[in-house]
Amino acid sequence: MKWQKINITDLQECQQQLYDIGASLYQLPSWLQAFQNIGFFKPRYYKYTTQNGFAYCGLLSMQIGIVKAAILSHGPVLHNVDEYVLNELLDSLKDEGFTFVRISGQIVDRLKTL
Repeated sequence: MKWQKINITDLQECQQQLYDIGASLYQLPSWLQAFQNIGFFKPRYYKYTTQNGFAYCGLLSMQIGIVKAAILSHGPVLHNVDEYVLNELLDSLKDEGFTFVRISGQIVDRLKTL
């Protein structure tokens, strides 16, 4: 399985799932959509599904010249999935041309052990 972009029409369902498991406010699509009207930031949404769980990532992307950067606050959300999906997320973002990803929150400590 790979990380996949979430279609804008599926965001409401994701919002409810994330709310139900207590995900950070900063990962909720409703929070990130507020940045849609600021031309500098573009919210992007990704999911990773398994038979028993899922992972979700909401981030703000920006293009500065040739540099494509992302801000990922208090995420990604991992629900009944192995932590190796974090590496797969970073690989996926690299494949999309991101040169810099700023990650904040408790997940940073998990990344240090991978």
